[in-house]
Amino acid sequence: MHGRLIKWTAIVFVLLAGVLYIGKMPYDQILRDEVRARHQQLIKTADILIQEKLLDLEQDAYRLSLQSAVSGYLDAPTVVRRTIMQRALIDASNAYPRYAKIRYIDRAGMEQMRVNAAPRTIPRCRTARTRTTSRKAWRLNRARRIFRRWI
Repeated sequence: MHGRLIKWTAIVFVLLAGVLYIGKMPYDQILRDEVRARHQQLIKTADILIQEKLLDLEQDAYRLSLQSAVSGYLDAPTVVRRTIMQRALIDASNAYPRYAKIRYIDRAGMEQMRVNAAPRTIPRCRTARTRTTSRKAWRLNRARRIFRRWI
């Protein structure tokens, strides 16, 4: 009698495990499909955000090219107009702090002028946990550590 009970318990356990395993496969597939759909939506959202940033960049460059200081230098490059344009680029760098650098590249592809944004201060780490995290972050290479805006 005791042997029969163990045998039936083992059979029920194996059947139950098989049913649960078979039921788990469609559930896992549903989860994979949901994750895939979310990733596709995130990729679409990222693409839209990139397009918006590129449009902002294009509009900022167009606004900058309409300034009389910039267009005057482009029409007739002289030393005086170059300093005026340089001052306009510095003002634009202060007005648009999202750009790390603003460059003027001539038609030959040579960089003629560059304005670097003013350095921004990094807040000091105050807690031990933050210090450890920042030390780990500084060990990463520059491309992984900093996401710079364009120009």
